[in-house]
Amino acid sequence: MARDTSTDLRVVRTRRAIESALVSLMVKTPLDEVTVKQICSAALVNKGTFYRHYRDKYDVAECIARRELDEFEKNITNCIEIVARTGSYSELDSMVDNQEVGRNVGTLILLERVTLDGQTVQDHVRAIIARALGSLAKLNMVSQDIETEAWVLTMLIFDYPKYHRTMKHPVDIEGYTRAVTEVTGIYQRLFSD
Repeated sequence: MARDTSTDLRVVRTRRAIESALVSLMVKTPLDEVTVKQICSAALVNKGTFYRHYRDKYDVAECIARRELDEFEKNITNCIEIVARTGSYSELDSMVDNQEVGRNVGTLILLERVTLDGQTVQDHVRAIIARALGSLAKLNMVSQDIETEAWVLTMLIFDYPKYHRTMKHPVDIEGYTRAVTEVTGIYQRLFSD
């Protein structure tokens, strides 16, 4: 059955309810274990309504991922433009503190293994970061090793919330990055000989 892409308010509300239900369920349950029945129950829709809008739960996840990746790229691009124009990284601090950005990144973390166009969401995030760093590298504001820095930033973005959620003694982002820096030094000494 073809997906209903109408902009009718009822359709938009239904799609939003289904997508919100899936995200809420994924906070506690991996996507592979979530059922369409659970999504329908949480969204207060029946299966017929669900299948009028989506092929399956993976279709829902892909729709959410595309929207959240677009939002992430827009946020990164806006911040990079400001950093490039002002020469200051203070805008990045306000981006990190922004609750909407935090929600966006949190959703991307839940969807990190969803595949779009042959790449995982995490790979798409890394590509977005690499493009942003490329813009700053052209202005000599970051090193020229964009791919490595994009990889590291992506790992920090995806792993810090997992660490914070699972550790009995979570630390703030500064403590976490300090630990990453210290471990990097140890790693370098161990494996550079």
